[in-house]
Amino acid sequence: MVQHTYRHHRRPKGHRGGRQDHARRPSGAGSGASSSLGPGSRHRHGPVTQQRVADRSNEIPALPVLLEPLDLDGAVVAADAIHTQTDIVQWIRDQGGHCLLTVKGNQKTLHRTLKDLPWNSVLSISSVDTSHGRRVRRTVKAVEAPAWVDFPVAAQILQVRRTRATRTRKNTGAKRQV
Repeated sequence: MVQHTYRHHRRPKGHRGGRQDHARRPSGAGSGASSSLGPGSRHRHGPVTQQRVADRSNEIPALPVLLEPLDLDGAVVAADAIHTQTDIVQWIRDQGGHCLLTVKGNQKTLHRTLKDLPWNSVLSISSVDTSHGRRVRRTVKAVEAPAWVDFPVAAQILQVRRTRATRTRKNTGAKRQV
């Protein structure tokens, strides 16, 4: 079972999409947005369950409440960077689950530590997708988590680098996950 979080809101008329627009959009009363949290599964279409996040709150305290009724023994919980919190990880591990968490700027020291790992000397595997009028190469590298990486029960560190090219431009980005 793979868990993920997502936000759902109505898009303004004529909206063309894009993560940057989604990230800047405020949630709450009057904005036309509603924030929800829900686990999903690759073997089902849609969320297994869903919970509205309380006003004046965020998704962090809502995740354990949402996952509580599920059997996490042996399950892999994949979540957004907002859930890369030591308390959340420890709670999931106490339930017998495993985590796949994205590390971003909300964990500055951890992000810097993972970025500074010797990625150039790590073997990689790549795949190329040429659908939708663009060429996307994803390169994945994985290493055992060094003992000095200060994050509870981290077993492996992944780096996923994506290079997206269209006829007119090319951009590259990397994500790190524990």
